[in-house]
Amino acid sequence: VDLPVPTEHVNVDPKPAVCAQLAENPEVVAYFETILAQWCTLVDRVLTDETRTDSDADGPDAELEYWRSRMAKLNSISEQTKSKPAKVLFGVLLACRSKVYKAWRQIDTRITDVSNEAKDNVKYLITLENSLEPMYNGTPTQVIDAMPSLMNNVKMMHTIARYYNTSERMTPLMSKITNQLIANCKSHIEADGKLWDQDLPSLIAKLEVTIKVRGRYEEEYNLTKARAQQQAGKGQVVFRFDEPTIFKKFNLFIKRVQKLLSMFTTAEQLGSLAKHTHIEGLEAVIKRFAEITDDMKRKPYDLLDFYDAKFDRDLMDFEVQIHDLETQLQSFINSAFEHITNTEQALNLLQQFQTVLQRDSLKSDLQDKYMQLMATHQSLLDEH
Repeated sequence: VDLPVPTEHVNVDPKPAVCAQLAENPEVVAYFETILAQWCTLVDRVLTDETRTDSDADGPDAELEYWRSRMAKLNSISEQTKSKPAKVLFGVLLACRSKVYKAWRQIDTRITDVSNEAKDNVKYLITLENSLEPMYNGTPTQVIDAMPSLMNNVKMMHTIARYYNTSERMTPLMSKITNQLIANCKSHIEADGKLWDQDLPSLIAKLEVTIKVRGRYEEEYNLTKARAQQQAGKGQVVFRFDEPTIFKKFNLFIKRVQKLLSMFTTAEQLGSLAKHTHIEGLEAVIKRFAEITDDMKRKPYDLLDFYDAKFDRDLMDFEVQIHDLETQLQSFINSAFEHITNTEQALNLLQQFQTVLQRDSLKSDLQDKYMQLMATHQSLLDEH
């Protein structure tokens, strides 16, 4: 922030006697008051900081950068107010007991307070940098490993820092940590390209580890809160922030991840059917499954955009069609067993299907058939 610089009477000696003499000139006083009134307006705007706008996607690094920038602005203002022209201006307006100068003195006190806050906040936010680093440059697994250290450092900052010991300060910081955790997980999931183009077992593993990140985050938060409460003693509420605000976004993201996990697990399990065209009569089921998945692959939206409800509607259609396909597959299996005349053939067919089918509902049915076959086989043995 560049404060307007006085250009008149600035080369005089800012001694009290000189300033008192200038203060007897109404034109000089009016000129300096105009300059100082501008300073009051500009500096008050910086101190109030009504222009701060946090992005919904900001990570914790944005918090540190904000306070670094604020500290730099305030340091710049302080330096400008120590210049020789400023000393002349202040000396003259002090000598004539200017009301504008009195207003400035109040602002000057606020500069000191806000500068101290900015310096203190920067000092303690820097202590988080090492434990925040994995969520910017590491894998979700590394993020999980770093979570206890991060939460411990957050707790220490909340305990010791003069200005960061309130829910009003900590809740936005924790929300920014949530944002970066989501960004890290998204980046990891999308690292190998579009989701439908990835190797499904690898993609499923990424979705599963993302769910673990969310679980570990809340687990460590609650453990830290419990430890803080024990140390504080009865009656004191500590390390308890606006938890719905902190976790809401991650909860929405994980709901989407869970739905994607279900969809891609289905795709991976039923996709294995295509490798077994040697099973006579399975072609129609394989073709239908390909049509269902191709339809989902053509959807134009971002699958990880958990605010876009179009995916939820399409997923319902997908699940209905998969259920119908499973019913069709069930009928095919039942029909295949109806035409078998001996136990050995039935066991061979059962073994083929068990290799192919990974869906829980179908595996359960195959297990029932196996038990029935064993009971029938045992019954025949008993008769002989």
